[in-house]
Amino acid sequence: MPLTANQRRLVESFLDGRQTRFRRSDIATKIYGALSPRSQARATQLAAEALRTFAREGRIVREGHLHWNVVQRHRTLVNGQEVPERDYAISLALTTRVPEKWVAVDLETGESWRGTPAGSWVRADAVAVAAVAQILGKPGRKA
Repeated sequence: MPLTANQRRLVESFLDGRQTRFRRSDIATKIYGALSPRSQARATQLAAEALRTFAREGRIVREGHLHWNVVQRHRTLVNGQEVPERDYAISLALTTRVPEKWVAVDLETGESWRGTPAGSWVRADAVAVAAVAQILGKPGRKA
């Protein structure tokens, strides 16, 4: 029996928060609470279908006889280096009196962002990008 959209979202949210191994029974427990009428046998069948579906999509892998694990996602930077993608967002804060002097470069996409007096980031204009290129092109630059 195929997963409904709601059941799929439920399993996805379970997987997004996982940092350790899990079993089919863990997914069945999550699905069981959303079933009406509740049936442990049906929850187990749906959990097995969820495991097959997410394994086919490459989101999870088998780890031993009973356990599964979420596949670690990676991002490839412009220079070819791979870095792990976290399952949670991290806020990078910068405290300064002159926010306009700061430029952040996304090493995956190459986008440049410039600080604003409001404390946010906007796309950097050509002048800011040229300044960064000039700084990085200098021999003996600060890293």
